[in-house]
Amino acid sequence: MQIYKRTTFNLVKSIVQAPLTGVFIFVITQFFLPLRICLVLGSVAAAALLYMAFFSENISLELGDDGVFRYFKRGKLENTFDLRNCRLGYYQKSESGFFGDHSITLRIQEGEAEEISIDAAPLGPAAFHKMFAEMQEFAIKDEPIRANNKEE
Repeated sequence: MQIYKRTTFNLVKSIVQAPLTGVFIFVITQFFLPLRICLVLGSVAAAALLYMAFFSENISLELGDDGVFRYFKRGKLENTFDLRNCRLGYYQKSESGFFGDHSITLRIQEGEAEEISIDAAPLGPAAFHKMFAEMQEFAIKDEPIRANNKEE
C-alpha cells in the first residue's frame, strides 16, 4: 500500500505565504482605508490562509495493492474507489517562479457515476505523477477522461 501526503515544502510555502499576503494587503489598503480596517483585513487574510494551509490542504491519498484508492481530507475518509472500474484523468496548470503555484486536479469516474474531482496540488507535481502512473496500472485503459469535454 502506498500513502501519498502533502509535501513538507508545500506546507512551509503556505505558512510563509500567509503572513506575507496579510502584510501585502495591509500595505496596499492603507492608501485607501483607515489604519484599523487595513489591520483587520490583513489579519483576516493571513488567518484564513493559515487555516487553509493547516486544514483545507491536509489530504492523504492511499493506493492499495488490490487497486482500491482512498481519499482522506483532514483525516476523514471522503471517498473510496475500486480503480479496476474507473477511468482516470487530470488537469495540471503550473506557474513559474520560486513559489510557482501548481494546480493539479485528479479526475476519477467510476463506472457510469458522476466524475469526481480531487485537488491534488498539495502532493506536489513529482509525487502526483508517480501516484498517477501507479493508479493507471489498475484503471480502465479504453479512454481516459479528457480535460476539455468540448467537441471541436
